[in-house]
This record gives sequence, structure tokens and C-alpha cells, in this order.
Amino acid sequence: MLFQIVVVGLLMTGTYGRPQEFQSRSQIKPNGTVATIVKNTFVDNGDGNFHWEVETSDGFKAEQSGHTEPPSPNVATSNGNSTGSNDNPNNGGSEVIKGSYSYTAPNGQVISLSYLADKNGFQPIGSHIPTSPPNPFSTNPTQQHG
Repeated sequence: MLFQIVVVGLLMTGTYGRPQEFQSRSQIKPNGTVATIVKNTFVDNGDGNFHWEVETSDGFKAEQSGHTEPPSPNVATSNGNSTGSNDNPNNGGSEVIKGSYSYTAPNGQVISLSYLADKNGFQPIGSHIPTSPPNPFSTNPTQQHG
């Protein structure tokens, strides 16, 4: 009986313990081709500055760079309190990250997006991103009303 348990255990280890295929279904294109990485670079200076780029054979491209902004100096307000990044107990600056990516959508349209992420949040820019309609109650005289 012990021999049978050991044999079954070894068979299961051979079946489930084998290395899994790296290739996933998401990498296989409808025409059966597989995208491969043609460029992959990463530089980390160790001081908060970094840059990476990746490009695949199917036209996907992405890059990102980042750095740390120095802390703002303390500025005294009228009530004697101070403002600025030095109020932060960590006394550090803010991270600034810029990046972009592009790929070809299934309909053949090239989708490109660039972005900035800083103390003001994530700010994407791309022609495919929906925008809100004009405000009909705007007091801006340059805005045309239909």
C-alpha cells in the first residue's frame, strides 16, 4: 500500500511539478502569431531617477521615466504656520513620473496614450480618451453655443 502511495505521489509530482508554459493565450494573436519582446531596458540610478522601455514584435511600445522633486521650502503664513512639503513627517519631495504607451487595436487603429503622474494626480493624454461635452451654462465668451 505504501508503495502505491509513493508511486501515485511521484506521478503527480511529475505531472504538476513540471515547468509551466510561459506562453499564455493573451500572447497568441488571432492569426496564430506570438508577440516577442524586441526591446527591454531598465535603468535605476538608485537616487529616485529611473527609466524603462519595452517594445514587442506586434508594435506594442511603452516607456516610463521618473524622478523625485526636491521638497518645497517652508513658507510662513499669516497665522504663523508653515506650508510646503517640509510639513510632511518624511520631509521628502514628490515623485514625478512621465510615460507613454501605444498599441494597435483589433480594428487597426493605433492607440497612443501619454501621461504625467505627480502631486496633482494622474493626468492621461490621448485622442481616444472621451471628453465631457461643453458646459451650456459656461460664461466663457469664446465658447460657441449651438
